[in-house]
This record gives sequence, structure tokens and C-alpha cells, in this order.
Amino acid sequence: MKTKASGLAILWFILGVGSCSDFSDFALPESATVKGEPGFHVPIGYISKVAGEENSVAYYIGEDKIQDLAGGGNIRIYSYNKPFSSVRTYLIHYQIASLNLDLSKYVQALNVTEAFVNDAGTIPGTGDYIPIPIPLDTMGKWIPEVNNAKFAVRLTMSGPSGFHEVSVKMSKGNTAEQTKLFTSTPQILDFDSGIISSFVPSQGITVSIKAPIGTFFKLEVDFDWEEARVFPGDEGVFKDAYTGLDKLGELTDFLGGSAFKEVSGFMYVNGLPGEEAAMSLEAKTKSNAKYHLVTNKTITPGALPDLSNNLNSLPPDSLGRIRLEKAFNEGVLSLDYKITMGAAIIRKSDSNLSTITADMLIELPLEFIVSNKSDNPFYWHTHVKLDLGGVMPSMNEEDLFGRTGEKEDILNSVGDVTIRLSNYTNNIITSLGRSIAIGVYIPATRYGGGITLAEGKPSEITINGKYPFSPKFEILIPIDNKESQTGTLQILRPQPGDTEQFDFFLEVDAQVSIDQSITF
Repeated sequence: MKTKASGLAILWFILGVGSCSDFSDFALPESATVKGEPGFHVPIGYISKVAGEENSVAYYIGEDKIQDLAGGGNIRIYSYNKPFSSVRTYLIHYQIASLNLDLSKYVQALNVTEAFVNDAGTIPGTGDYIPIPIPLDTMGKWIPEVNNAKFAVRLTMSGPSGFHEVSVKMSKGNTAEQTKLFTSTPQILDFDSGIISSFVPSQGITVSIKAPIGTFFKLEVDFDWEEARVFPGDEGVFKDAYTGLDKLGELTDFLGGSAFKEVSGFMYVNGLPGEEAAMSLEAKTKSNAKYHLVTNKTITPGALPDLSNNLNSLPPDSLGRIRLEKAFNEGVLSLDYKITMGAAIIRKSDSNLSTITADMLIELPLEFIVSNKSDNPFYWHTHVKLDLGGVMPSMNEEDLFGRTGEKEDILNSVGDVTIRLSNYTNNIITSLGRSIAIGVYIPATRYGGGITLAEGKPSEITINGKYPFSPKFEILIPIDNKESQTGTLQILRPQPGDTEQFDFFLEVDAQVSIDQSITF
């Protein structure tokens, strides 16, 4: 505010020197002197109005904003009523992977039908048992175990006229001698191993046949099964990166100098065609750090809970609690995962097409460690500063009374200035239940102090108004960890019917002195 002639004339009329009724008869004097000690009142207003909605605490910690920070429409966010906690907690659901696994080719490896003959197309009987190994090398390479297997042996017999006996023994299943009669005409005889509850293909099977001298036989073996364990090898390794988590850091940016106290992840993996699988999980951050969150840990199948209900507990997951706060405080660029199948189960009666899903639930309590030093050295060892984005008003180093420090300033001097806070309402933030204060600091003069916020009554502080009076306002929370010199900020869980508010009315009163003369 500078002392121009027009400005003084206006001020002169305001102070009562002239009025509209006699303005036409007014003659401008050669000079004028204005003196007085008026009260000066600046109603800065409610901080919610000064800051605007998008800089309000309620906006930044609401579900819509958290949804946006967590990745937008690709994810789902839910309120979580965590037991024994008043801290607002969200569950963020990410589908990390949906993978298709086709094991049908292993069914083909189990469909074994072999014919064993000599160059003449038949095998001559010798009167003694002839052992014939049935190799199952291909099957044994991929399939370690078959349940409820059965070998069917078919002999096509021929020989001289008359009745003849032929006997068969098998090395697995029913190992007893099985004997049947055949006549001179070509005849088919069927034998089987009976059910083999657990068969290891790599060990193979031997069929021994005893046929009379002068007879001939052709041997065919057919393998039947119900269930098998297979090793998918490289086809059972899935790896990729999940992105879209980097914006969550904006929440701690808004809270300035704060860090998540605890962030936990719970992985739910389903659709595994077996129980022998492992998973690794690595977080890559904006600082180029890598956090090995899980390394080759056995997966326990876990069903994702119904998130549409108001949950107050989580069911068992697949990998156990995964600590994420260090990675999230640095800003997560990606979560790299690797799922390695061990033995999978296939069934002859199924399609053996599997869809493996991996879903992560992130438990995000809005509780933060605050480390910012106050601008006022008086509070360095008792409080830390909470920079809530643009919530608190800023003078941008300008004098609150418009003074420039020149002699022409209308307000020659400002005595004590009273900064008053009233109509304080807060059902959003707390500091372990302890009082929050508003710090006021004048950098140029190093004057300052704190105003403890209390609902139901105004609070104020009086500071010398020496030029330049450019107050900086800051939210102060008590230090609760003396060793780290940090405080704890908690965002409270909303109560039914409550309107979320962190607000107060800010105003300034001062006694000023005016003594100005001007020549026209």
C-alpha cells in the first residue's frame, strides 16, 4: 500500500473529512496531514476456502483421491475396518497376473500304445518266460508319478493245432502269473496289470511271456490312467512386471516430509494345477533401488476374500505378510513377479487348461512418520512440521499490511499483532491423540510462537508487528520418538454420519499508527 495522492484523498474521506453531500463545494487544499491510531482487522478466512477443495485434507485422503493415486480405474479400493485401530485403512486390490497354462500335451505323453515284435512280425515261444521291457523314457522325463494306472497286455497267438497254454507276468501291479488257453487258429488274449495306485514311469514295466515252443505271439501294450503329476519345465515359469503404483507417493508429497509407517501386501494365488509352486516378488523404485520382497517362496493357494463386504479381517493368503513401506516411500515403479510351477496335477477326464490368478491386496493404513523440522527453532526439539500441500495460507514474503519499508508507507508503525484462530473443527487428523498446534513464524524478525488448537474456543497469539510482517503458518505435531526426532500423524477412520473437516477461521488484529502529510 503506497501513499499516492488519490489514495490519501480516499482515506481522507473515509476518516470523515468530507462527505458526498458537500463534494461539489470541496476545494483541494495545498497540503493535508492524516494522523490516527485505528484498529486494523484482516479476516483471512476459513483455511478450507483459502486453500480450495483440491488442497484440503479431506480431499486428499478420500476414497476417490486414493483410487486415483493407486492407479485409477484399473484397481479397486475398499475401506477396511481393522480391529483395535482408529486409523483410516484402505485395502487396494491389484490383479497382478492372469495366466493361462495348457497341460493337455502331457496327456498325449500318457497315451501309450506299443507293439513289440521281431523282424518277422511275431515272437517265437521258447517254453520259458521271455522278459520284454516296456520303455517309458518320454513319459518319465516329464511325468514323475501316475495315480491309478493300469497296463493292458494283448497277445495275438498263433501255432500248431491243439490247445496251448500261455502265461504272462508283469513287474508292476498284479505280479502273479496269469495263464490262458489258445487254439491253433490266430487268437487274441487280453491280460492286465490291475490298478497300480502309484506308478513311477521312469522305472518302466517289464512284461514276461511264456509260450510253448512252436507257437508265436505278437505283444501290444496299452496304458490307462486317471491322474498324473507332471513337470511343466520352462512352460511352467511365468514372469512379468506390474506397473501403475508410482502415484501413491503423491500422498506423502502432499503431507510433506512424511513417510508411510507401515504398508503390507497379501498375495492370493489361485488356479494352480497342483500345490508345488513358488513365487518371487521384487519392487523397483524411483531411486533405482530393488527390494527383494519374496524369494522363491512356496505358494499356498488362497482364496481372495469378498471385498464387497465391510471386512474387519483378512483370510489366510498365499505368501504371508509382505512388508512394502520402504519401497512405497521411495516410489514403486514396478512389482516384478516370477511364478515357477513344480509338479502339476493333470487328469484324464479334464481339459487340463488352467487359469492361474495372482491378486495382491495392499493394506494401507493412513499413518505416517513425520520428520520435517519446524521453521521456528524454538520447536526443533518438541515438534515437527506437517506440510499439508497448499492447506495453510502463505504471504509469499510480502508484508501483511502492505508496507514496503519506505517512508511513504501509510501505516508508519504497527504495534502488537494478534493472530486468532476460531471455529476449529477436526475429525480427520491426530497425533497419537495429542494436541496439534499452528506455528506462526516471522522469518525476517524471528518472532513467532504456537497456537494450540482446541475445539469450542478461540486461540490466539500476540506478536510484534515490526516490518516486514510476513507470517508463515505451519501445522505442528509433537515429537513422539526422541531418538529419530519424528512425530506420528494419523488419519482417523470416519464415523457414520460425520462430515469430514479439518478447518478453522483465521483472522488478524493490529493497532496501527498513521501520521502522513502530503502536498498537492
